[in-house]
Amino acid sequence: MNDNEQVEWQEPREMLIPRPTTWPLWVAFGITFILLGLITHWIVALAGVVLFGISIVGWMGEMIRDGQADESHH
Repeated sequence: MNDNEQVEWQEPREMLIPRPTTWPLWVAFGITFILLGLITHWIVALAGVVLFGISIVGWMGEMIRDGQADESHH
């Protein structure tokens, strides 16, 4: 940049930060159970798959609801 150039400043865009949730923790537990089930018993892996599926659906559902709520406030 030369000394003669002017810098044009812009207003920062609003950042949308999602609210805290425990769903990622449950997803991690589901993955952990799946991996533990691979080395222990298939029932543990099955429980992990169920927990993982429920957690992903819950987390995505919450994100969709939050997104729709944000759009209605604009």
